[in-house]
Amino acid sequence: MNSYEIIKNIHKVGHRISGVVLGHERFEYQGFVTYHVEVETQSKYKSVLTYHSVEYNLPLTEHSIPQIGTTVEMVVRNFVDDTQTLYLSAKPSDLEETEMKLHEDFYKVVETIKEGAIIEGKIRKVVPFGLFIELLDCPFIGLIDIGHFAFNGGEKLPINFSSWAKEGDNIKCIVSYFRFDNRQIGLGWLPDETK
Repeated sequence: MNSYEIIKNIHKVGHRISGVVLGHERFEYQGFVTYHVEVETQSKYKSVLTYHSVEYNLPLTEHSIPQIGTTVEMVVRNFVDDTQTLYLSAKPSDLEETEMKLHEDFYKVVETIKEGAIIEGKIRKVVPFGLFIELLDCPFIGLIDIGHFAFNGGEKLPINFSSWAKEGDNIKCIVSYFRFDNRQIGLGWLPDETK
């Protein structure tokens, strides 16, 4: 099972999880060095709370980092295949009920909209990296990302912006994936279906 399937079906982004702090360690990944708190959860995967996922205010002090043996309330933020690691957050903003409810509502939409479905929407905003689409009967935004054409089920947006559909145009798209972290629906462009 890959990270997308794990985040979609098992450890859902924004869902609550608790655990006990096992230790603190230096962590290197793809050339970046950071520090994290290793947490024992009920997940079968290694679970970590990165230092930047504890508080907004820097610098971090020893009082702001959970101590070994402490039980911490967190939410799921991501899963990385390479390291088979579940990334968690204990930021107060991520633990707010309204934030968790938005994630819960997004997962309900994911259950009703299937990948590969053709859906309609209206272009809300045109930006250099793609088109934001307001979807009919859906409270979440869709995105046709210029860089994701290889796997989005649609066609590549032309390099020339002038040949893109315009803000306010109605459009049909193909649902290609879900962006769980920012609650967006990844779409493919169907140029022959633009009105």
